[in-house]
Amino acid sequence: MQRHVDKCFYLDLFSGCGANKLGNLEIFSIGSPIVSILSGVRKLKNGKINKFDKWFFIDQNKEYCDSLNDRVKKTVEMVEKNEGVLIDNDDIRIICGDCNDKIDDVITEINELADGSKISLLVFIDPYKFTNIKWRTIEKILELKYVDVIFNFPTGTMKRSVELKNWGLYLPPSLLSMKSDVCTMKQEEVTKRYAEDMSKIMKRKKSMTFYTCGISVRTRKQTEISHIKLFTHCDKNIIIKITDGIFVKLDKLRCSDLENIIEKVIGKQRGLKRFLK
Repeated sequence: MQRHVDKCFYLDLFSGCGANKLGNLEIFSIGSPIVSILSGVRKLKNGKINKFDKWFFIDQNKEYCDSLNDRVKKTVEMVEKNEGVLIDNDDIRIICGDCNDKIDDVITEINELADGSKISLLVFIDPYKFTNIKWRTIEKILELKYVDVIFNFPTGTMKRSVELKNWGLYLPPSLLSMKSDVCTMKQEEVTKRYAEDMSKIMKRKKSMTFYTCGISVRTRKQTEISHIKLFTHCDKNIIIKITDGIFVKLDKLRCSDLENIIEKVIGKQRGLKRFLK
């Protein structure tokens, strides 16, 4: 994680409460903030600690933020016990508010913490609906020099955004001038154009290589409900080697498949319950 940079940061724009429930079923899994802490801390064989220098979790639901705070504390205690790594309170910041309003503050803090050093930022974007995030917010994130993005596009709500009064705030340039066409486009095409506009911003950094890949998540009737895209400046060959096998298995993932996967995980990891209480 910190091989070629001085500092690493993690930003979750829609962190939620730290736990996920699958539909109306009594099936739970740990949320992205908890995963980022458990996966973002490693004690290497040489004794050195490899971790994010700071985590930023944003959500506009105060109850979610309060619950997340409790779950983060439990997770930090677990990391200290199992990995022998101490995470300071200042290393994790939970921000209650609209990510579109808070993004400038976060970017300013990251730049101050960087203090001229080479940094890397991993951003996870998983909006509840398409209109939760404005295109300008996306631009601000992508304009940072070293940033990788995992974006779960809520394709099921993307087309409906054009019916809103301020629909132009949420669409990228390639879709902004074609409102009527967006209404008749296939959801996959809308996602494709959105991703292409994101890629154009990242490709402006000519000194860096760029790669993108994705997974389609579909209903039993094969209707796409979301599309998970990875935008990265990491070495293309390394990323392909890591992700190809995963994407072959997960592409066109259906809700029923996801249901089965989570059931198996929960069955094996009953300790997850400690995060959900």
